[in-house]
Amino acid sequence: MVSKRRRLLVLAAAFAISLTFAACGSGGEDVDTGTPQSGSTSSDDKKRDLGQIVEFGYGQAGQYVWVTALVKNLSDHGGQTVTVNFNLLDKSGKIVKSESQVESFDIAGQLRAVGTQVDVGQRIKVASLQPTLLVEDEGTFEETKTNLGTFKADSITVDPYDKTLWHAKFTIANPTAGALQSPRIGVICKGADGKVNGGGSDYPDLVPPSGQIVIDPNLITTGKPATCTAYVAAGM
Repeated sequence: MVSKRRRLLVLAAAFAISLTFAACGSGGEDVDTGTPQSGSTSSDDKKRDLGQIVEFGYGQAGQYVWVTALVKNLSDHGGQTVTVNFNLLDKSGKIVKSESQVESFDIAGQLRAVGTQVDVGQRIKVASLQPTLLVEDEGTFEETKTNLGTFKADSITVDPYDKTLWHAKFTIANPTAGALQSPRIGVICKGADGKVNGGGSDYPDLVPPSGQIVIDPNLITTGKPATCTAYVAAGM
């Protein structure tokens, strides 16, 4: 199950991101890198930002939308709570649905794919996405010592029964000498134009010590994904 926390974010502590795209998907290429997309709450949040959205986007298949953001840990440690709120807008600029996803940072400098599925209802077409990031450094989660890595898809294939859905097959390796229990794997896909066009997630029960598993998560994308990347993090 995707972990969700339905609560009102204290947006005064967050840096709101309001980039709107006319295309079906959006990515880091259109981000104004001169203005860091970040948010934080800590005793010294006026001195530094704790996280940054590197790129974001969405994919839609029928009434279901996958919204996602690639978030970077800008601090020198892990254990922070990472919340991203996603506002989904139609072509008139009206918010048709809002959804939040909560994850955590494991290590310093980590990249996390924070995403979730949203049901916008029938005959609703999403035209743009507005994500807002909040990083809370309150020691809620444990810091780990190992970067569990990112993995490119071994193959990307269309679903044999539903030609609007795609699958990405990944070989996930465990870099540790211990069993990796319930890792949280976020997948971000991009179209041929290099922009984020959707993704998915997977939560395998176990990856053997210094071993490998194969996962085949379902994806929600706008059209065919050209590339997909899995970002592996410790279980919550």
